[in-house]
Amino acid sequence: MKPERSLTWKLGCLLAVVTFAAFWPVQGNQFVSVDDPQYVLQNPHVNTGLTWRGIAWAFCNGYACNWHPITWMSHMLDCNFFGLHPAGHHLMSLGFHAINAMLVFFFLHRITGAVGRSFLVASFFALHPLRVESVAWVAERKDVLSGFFALLALIFYRVYREARPAAGEDRDQSQKFPRRAWFWYGLTFLSLALGLMSKPMLVTLPFVFLLLDLWTPDLPEGKVVKFAWFKIVNARLWYEKIPFFALSIGASIVTFLAQKQGGAVSSTQTVTLSLRLGNAALAYVQYLSKTLVPTKLSPIYPLPNELSLMPVVGSVLLLVLITVLCLRAVQRNPWVTVGWFWFVGMLVPTIGIIQVGPQALADRYTYLPGIGLLMVFVWGLHSVLSRIEARKSLIWLGTGAAMITCVLSTWSQTRYWKDGVTLYGRAFELCPSNYIACDYLGNALHSAGRDADALVLLRESLRLQPRYPEAQYNLGTLLLEKGELAGAIKHLEIAVQLSPADASAQQNLGNALLKAKQFTESRVVLQRAIQLRPDDAGSRLNLGAVYVAQLEWKDAATEYSKAIKLSPQNADAEHNLALVLVKQGATEEAIRHFRRAANLRPTDASMYFDLGLACLESGQPASAALEFRKSLSLRDDVWTHYRLACALDRLHQSGEAISHYREVLRQSPDFADARNALANLVTTSPP
Repeated sequence: MKPERSLTWKLGCLLAVVTFAAFWPVQGNQFVSVDDPQYVLQNPHVNTGLTWRGIAWAFCNGYACNWHPITWMSHMLDCNFFGLHPAGHHLMSLGFHAINAMLVFFFLHRITGAVGRSFLVASFFALHPLRVESVAWVAERKDVLSGFFALLALIFYRVYREARPAAGEDRDQSQKFPRRAWFWYGLTFLSLALGLMSKPMLVTLPFVFLLLDLWTPDLPEGKVVKFAWFKIVNARLWYEKIPFFALSIGASIVTFLAQKQGGAVSSTQTVTLSLRLGNAALAYVQYLSKTLVPTKLSPIYPLPNELSLMPVVGSVLLLVLITVLCLRAVQRNPWVTVGWFWFVGMLVPTIGIIQVGPQALADRYTYLPGIGLLMVFVWGLHSVLSRIEARKSLIWLGTGAAMITCVLSTWSQTRYWKDGVTLYGRAFELCPSNYIACDYLGNALHSAGRDADALVLLRESLRLQPRYPEAQYNLGTLLLEKGELAGAIKHLEIAVQLSPADASAQQNLGNALLKAKQFTESRVVLQRAIQLRPDDAGSRLNLGAVYVAQLEWKDAATEYSKAIKLSPQNADAEHNLALVLVKQGATEEAIRHFRRAANLRPTDASMYFDLGLACLESGQPASAALEFRKSLSLRDDVWTHYRLACALDRLHQSGEAISHYREVLRQSPDFADARNALANLVTTSPP
């Protein structure tokens, strides 16, 4: 191995080790209460591990308002290896991030040949506290995973450029586009496709390819001269990128439809275009400031209802000034220009022109765009310090101080992600008027069993922003669990009005109406929930219960059967279907489903009791007695003693039957049927 290559690998491995050390606290963190349950803990398609059924679901659904099948499959693999233990999930995300840090270093070194500056950019990328959200949040696996494929695509594209012929070569030569170039082009295409299927934020990556083409003319590595604006008219630069742009356009359409169907895309009536554009300018400046001074980082930055004119104008002027300065430096220091447009361009999908969610900005959105900004800082600073005589000592001192600050800040920030209460408590501490923080903290407190505190915060969230559907949903769901049906229905109805595409809100509203015995209304709402999310077993279970309440046994059996197909490990679906089959007279088939339910939930006494009843009804007293005994081993119950006594009576086991009848009367002296059966048995039994 060449000395320079050996040094590159050693530095890359060193960077990975330091990255692991800086983020090590994540392995002690729990899942947080936002998105992690939806993505992993309560998602049966994911938490059962990687299966063909799960893979098909990942590719065919826009669940959680996103289409990212590769991300879903990575979570499935985590569940295969680690189950639902959070440490393994966190360490897998950290592993991807450490590899990404190495890839950033290798890519920049290959492009520029500058070891020191490339290592600095990669180090700040890896260790900056803005990375914590992407690494420490299990549901944000899509950031580190898409980053991995994006960086591979950039490296492969660079190798492809080295393999393809220079612009001035004779286009009639047989070697004008060698097989080696096609090979690396194919790997670039594959990596971009996998990255887009991990997180569609990569839709602007083909423009980064174009930036690299414009910056580096087709010359051997290390002989970079000018930023070749004239190459923008080169047809080859465009037609060779048609497949890349086609991928991006396809991913954009699929993602927009998934987010629109899930109700995540805000309309222009909800968030006006002027508010979006103004917030975009402010967000760019805030990302700049948080990269330079990463303080008061929060998992939630809510979108304001209105903006002041002066901050927006000031932000626009600052962005224009920086852009002009970068363009003026294009020939002297082209990486400043490349880095700036990398930063601006890669943030476009999440800057809020198409508003998705209630946030104004998010730390996680800087994961890949931040690389461009760090290029501007490092190469720009190098250009300035190169004119100062004592630059080496200044560089070492400044870099060392900045790096230590980043590591300490990252270590501290990582610990805030310990659990939902700690994380959203920090967000609430930073800004008590943050209505999203109030909602998330209330939800986390509810998950921790602190319902009284949760109710206070959820109501405070709605006081600050009454039209926030998440808080309406969370408050309604909590009241539903507490049995306060009137309040639950009120808040869930508002949640549905504000977010009619939210299947979970429709499902919980339907459940609340069912418990309030408003069966007609419940049926309509649950059918709407099923239309929105046909693969959800919960809505079908509730709809089946509505049909049972209305004595529509056939429709109930149909819904329970569909629920079983969607969730084969669902004991409630098996049990409820068995009960309906008994009502229809299909006792033998009901027994099969009762047995499956009991196998799925072996610690539930009622499963064995109902199975025993079905066996008794079908003329199988021996099997019934066996199931009743299993039930009694879990729960000493009057009715179980009585039914066991009946089964034993049929089996002519009089002595034991008498014993159980007497136990029934001991626990319930007024049980007339047991008293009569005992008297009859004592009279007819031999002495």
